[in-house]
Amino acid sequence: MRKVIVSKLEAAITRRVTEARQKAQLTHKEVGEALSLSEIGYGHYERFRQPFTIEQLFQLSRILGRSVEWFLGLDNDLTPEEDHLLALYRNASDDRQGIISQIVVDDGEARIIYSPPFGARPTGIR
Repeated sequence: MRKVIVSKLEAAITRRVTEARQKAQLTHKEVGEALSLSEIGYGHYERFRQPFTIEQLFQLSRILGRSVEWFLGLDNDLTPEEDHLLALYRNASDDRQGIISQIVVDDGEARIIYSPPFGARPTGIR
């Protein structure tokens, strides 16, 4: 078996990726396929045999709903839940970001502002 020396940062990133994968209830095979790797190939990363690349961290951000900053352990003053929501928003399509942006927080109550498509008549939604 080949021994690979990983830095403390690489080990911390791998632990965070593993934690996020498990929380998302995804298997090595599922994440590996999303990264264009075999199950065994992906397993090498989680067993500290190979560090994740920056490109893979961006892919994992989309797959696992965590920010690259979170994987890197950078302090962004967000709770884990806020970080997760931010990553989901950043990885959403433009249409979905537009829908999310329509949610307005007013005095602690969330309300949805309805904007009908151009030319459409409102259907009583307020």
